[in-house]
Amino acid sequence: MSRYICIHGHFYQPPRENPWLGTVEVQESAYPYHDWNERIAAECYAPNADARILDHDGLITEIVSTYGRISFSTGPTLLSWMERRRPDIYESILAADRDGQERFGGHGPAIAQGYNHLILPLAGTRDKRTQVVWGVRDFASRFGRRPEGMWLPETAVDLETLDIMAGEGIRFTILAPHQAYRVRSRDGGEWEEVDGGSLDTTVPYHCSLPSGRSIALFFYDGAISHEIAFGDLLTDGQRFAERLVNAVSPDLPGPRLAHVATDGETYGHHRRFTEMALAYCLRTIERVGRANLTVYGEYLERFPPTREVEIRENTSWSCIHGIERWRSGCSCGTGKYPDGTHEWRVGLYEATVRLRERLGEIYLRRIASLVRYPWEMRDDYISLIRDRSDANTEQFLARHGAASLPPEETAVLLQLLEMERQAMLMATSCGWFFDDISELGSVQVMRHAARAMHLAREIAGVDLEEEYVEPLRNAPSNSETFTNGAEVYAACVRPYRMDLSRVAVHFAALTLSGDPDLPDMPAEYTGTFTAGEECRAGDRRFTAGTFSLRSAVTLDTIMLDCAALSTGSGRFVLGARPHTDDEAAARLFRKAAEALRESGDDQVHTTFAALFGDALYPLLSLTRDEQTTILHRTLASRHRAAERAARGTARQHGTLLPRIGELGQRPPSDYAGFILEADLSTLLTRPELDQEALDAVLSAMEAWGVRPESPATNRAAADRLDVCLTNLARRPGDLPPLRSIVEHIEAVERIPVRPDLRESQKIFFSIYRQQYAEMQQRMGAGNPAAAEWLNTFQRLGVYLKVKIR
Repeated sequence: MSRYICIHGHFYQPPRENPWLGTVEVQESAYPYHDWNERIAAECYAPNADARILDHDGLITEIVSTYGRISFSTGPTLLSWMERRRPDIYESILAADRDGQERFGGHGPAIAQGYNHLILPLAGTRDKRTQVVWGVRDFASRFGRRPEGMWLPETAVDLETLDIMAGEGIRFTILAPHQAYRVRSRDGGEWEEVDGGSLDTTVPYHCSLPSGRSIALFFYDGAISHEIAFGDLLTDGQRFAERLVNAVSPDLPGPRLAHVATDGETYGHHRRFTEMALAYCLRTIERVGRANLTVYGEYLERFPPTREVEIRENTSWSCIHGIERWRSGCSCGTGKYPDGTHEWRVGLYEATVRLRERLGEIYLRRIASLVRYPWEMRDDYISLIRDRSDANTEQFLARHGAASLPPEETAVLLQLLEMERQAMLMATSCGWFFDDISELGSVQVMRHAARAMHLAREIAGVDLEEEYVEPLRNAPSNSETFTNGAEVYAACVRPYRMDLSRVAVHFAALTLSGDPDLPDMPAEYTGTFTAGEECRAGDRRFTAGTFSLRSAVTLDTIMLDCAALSTGSGRFVLGARPHTDDEAAARLFRKAAEALRESGDDQVHTTFAALFGDALYPLLSLTRDEQTTILHRTLASRHRAAERAARGTARQHGTLLPRIGELGQRPPSDYAGFILEADLSTLLTRPELDQEALDAVLSAMEAWGVRPESPATNRAAADRLDVCLTNLARRPGDLPPLRSIVEHIEAVERIPVRPDLRESQKIFFSIYRQQYAEMQQRMGAGNPAAAEWLNTFQRLGVYLKVKIR
């Protein structure tokens, strides 16, 4: 067969972490999710790991990973977040690459990406090299192999970047068709100028590079890619497959490749549920047999380029003006402000370039006395970014002849390297992609700039902020809130700057406001907490202890004696001061605790002020995530108190409430629903379903006209089903656990809830593949238990909407 198809998805999210904390903070625009990473993971990354294929009746016939059948790039900043926050998706992507290698002759579907989506033609030579090296090594550390290909951020290309990539062993990259300038046969002959419409995209091209190296270039089919991203092609997986199969004329001789490239987020996020169209398309291509699915590495090995190409340098796939979207006021945008201006990009670009130069000067000047090869050390810093452990840090320093440096010089060295990383992150392309300097991407790159300037101040004692902000005054904002970028920086960046003490306060606040366990901390920090005093007076809670924090980035440490007061009304204040000795800390905690017992809130606050001076942190001075966490904990406490009160009322008026229901009236204040929903959620989370108790709750709901509306009830129903199926998967042939699952489903069907069945469907489908045929054989041999198992399993499949053949 001489016809091949490859679908490439570029999966990427920019760095969203707070540059000081290493964690992603709440982003209101991503509601109902915590942040955009979580939202897109739920809408795209997870669904593509377990894509449903439906029949004409809407029943699931297959659940497959799309990742293992397409070509894909997944940016290091996204993979870093997944590894920490969504390890299930992360492991699915790694597994898909391993599966793909078996499917595609040893060539994995995953390819690398420039580290943090910096527009490489706008970067200097050293930064280009570091971006490529970091991208290659990050990929290798995750996927366990060297990448064959590399995705260029925004497909922005120049010859120097391609040469650096080839020098790092990259064999190919993917470009838009309009990025080809002219082509000819590799045997020689006349060059022929081409454009996006006249270029033959069905073959790979050989590109000669200035150093004498070369790289293969694949130019994707622009028309079909546009239909996928912006047209209606994904409304029908069958039509999607036919469009690709018919993309190559049968009159063209030799092997031919129909291939497309879009943002991976197209499948499920930009277009909801279209990962199912992709999965259906892939299965159809495999079954019809008119073309083979492939990936670029496999195709390149089998069919090396016979044609040569010269590129149009400084071009990209999302800016018709070349790469002006990331440095000038060109018209490319998302259309959010139709009458607005993009001139703000000029000011932000100028501020970034200026700061990049100043930081580079500081790096070279200060590191010269510490190590011999500063740029090689920076390239190797990716090994430390991937693993901040003490052992790996020691090995890193030893490799670069810095193992014997005094501790203070070691700290400076690590600060310099982190300053350079932040300087990379402040040039991430998303800072310029959208339509205003006040949008998330632009604010994020300015925060990375602020972190880099903070480190420069610590290292060299220079304050670069005014120099950075000056061009931002000439960056006009389109929003109604701000006039220019300097105002955005003042409101959205400057208040969020932190030193190590403030970072320690952040984690201490989360510790003291809840359970005594440390909060989930990022790899950049390690912490310990030694409890001091804890007491309660009414709805007030006092907690105190010594919090120790160590930065794995700079090796700096700090110890704080902290005390926190929280009330049932949501009031919270935390005091912190440097730890001197344990006896002094104990005296401090006793005084604060005595004030709580003997005084009102105002007096307690006065005592706290006397003990901690200016180091007082009321709720509104904390980060949004801290505020949210503390308020949720307070609300949970109030919710439990309200539930206890409601139950007391129910007991006190136990004979009256049913009578109210008989008269067709809802109980006052709807506290019956409050109690019953709590009871229902509790029942659904128990290991064994208490059918009698469930019947009583449902009868009461019916009598009182209560319908469960809480998301917690939906989650409880889904979680219980997931747990039951997980247990069944351990011993899939056992009948009793299968019976209990069906009993649970029958109970749930009596409740108007809508649990998310995605995980349960996945587990069920796995059991179906593993066990169903065997049970059919047992039934055929006259086993009555197998017959009951099959009947019960089929009933479960009906509920889960999975087709049983």
